[in-house]
Amino acid sequence: MVMNRIVEPKSKLGIFNNLEYFGYNKVEVKKEKDLEEKDVMLHWLYRTLDILADNKESIENICIIKG
Repeated sequence: MVMNRIVEPKSKLGIFNNLEYFGYNKVEVKKEKDLEEKDVMLHWLYRTLDILADNKESIENICIIKG
């Protein structure tokens, strides 16, 4: 998702709508069966970016140290 934002910027919904291109399965409603490893739900993308944004400074510091 991060690389997609760098290479070809799209909205989170745009990325979600193109998941099959990247080899993932778009899951809009939780299935009765267990989710598979390559299944992705839209709210996971939103939550992931929220967590990254909340930890932006720490992530940048680690990247600088490891850089």
